[in-house]
Amino acid sequence: MLYRILHKLLRLYFRLAYNHQVRGIEHVLGCKKGCIIAANHTSFLDPPLVGISLPYPIHFLAKDALFHSRFFNWLITSLNAIPLTKRVDHQAFKRLCSQNQGGLTVVIFPEGTRTLDGNIEPFSPGVALLAKSLDLPVVPAYIHGTFAIWPPTRWLPRFFGKTAISFGAPIDLHDFKAEKKHEQYRLFTDSIENEVRALKNSNVN
Repeated sequence: MLYRILHKLLRLYFRLAYNHQVRGIEHVLGCKKGCIIAANHTSFLDPPLVGISLPYPIHFLAKDALFHSRFFNWLITSLNAIPLTKRVDHQAFKRLCSQNQGGLTVVIFPEGTRTLDGNIEPFSPGVALLAKSLDLPVVPAYIHGTFAIWPPTRWLPRFFGKTAISFGAPIDLHDFKAEKKHEQYRLFTDSIENEVRALKNSNVN
């Protein structure tokens, strides 16, 4: 209930304040069994931006430190966030697996935290383990504009600007072959990161 209310309010806010645009959404909607969205991360605005860009509820993997406050724990749990430690959290993955009845969409930020300069940092191979655990393809995504509006150095966001999100074609772990599993994961992760970097250069009008 809370998710639906906030979804409508934030979607209206992003449209009015930031003229938000969504590109390539067909890549997400075409994943009938669900998908993992792997996006860059520069701002606190990124999770709600991804959420309001899709027409249905999605789940987020978030740092466990965000759940320490009772109020914030209640809020982000209501918004379908699941805690993830800095190490690979198999319990978080199992909770997602238990919910994967078809059509599950999970958002992960493979950089691990917000970048301080707006540039894309190296992706963690944890995204590959998540893809393996859930047996879902990964849709790369690049979030435009949120760093200028609310970078890590600001206490509050600016109330003007322009945002967009560009989704790329799904990438399947099964398409990557290697002698050792960690090599396969690295190839897969590098491919996702390269696609996100390519989307960064996509035209945003």
